[in-house]
Amino acid sequence: MKKERETANKYRQQALEGDLMAMNNMGVCYAQDIGVVEDHVMAFQCYMKAALSLYNY
Repeated sequence: MKKERETANKYRQQALEGDLMAMNNMGVCYAQDIGVVEDHVMAFQCYMKAALSLYNY
């Protein structure tokens, strides 16, 4: 549980720094209740932000 929270926090920080893979992984964390509270809306937002950022890259 602690390791999962640490992993989610790492992905969150990397996503804030612009890492698109980390943003996608953050979506997986939200979708599958890994280190964060399960939230399918947040998962979708993470997936979309990563996809749209890649498109605009």
